[in-house]
Amino acid sequence: MVHSPQPRPAWNAEGGGAQAPDLLADYPAFRRYDRNGLAAELVSCAAAALPPAVADWAFALCKANMQALYDTAWGWDDAKKRAELAAAEARYIVVYTMVRCLAAQPHPPALGRESLWPRRT
Repeated sequence: MVHSPQPRPAWNAEGGGAQAPDLLADYPAFRRYDRNGLAAELVSCAAAALPPAVADWAFALCKANMQALYDTAWGWDDAKKRAELAAAEARYIVVYTMVRCLAAQPHPPALGRESLWPRRT
């Protein structure tokens, strides 16, 4: 049997991030991973919903991996690339590793998903 995703209403790029489709909606089994000592969570969001620290990290990752290639053809422009990465139609799937705190620690460190992405209410 072939999985056929349910049709979704069209997304209007000018409507903002609140109306952006969840890229992981059809794959709930892939939202969390907890095996072989690695615990991670995948989060789908529009660029407008990215915390500034994550947006800066995404830009730095893109620059580290793509600047040399861009320089051979078009040239790299930080401001232009940041604008592209923040465009209304830009979508991200971010993988957060989950930090496990030992019960023996009197004051566990404030790390993990909460440090970059506040919980939704």
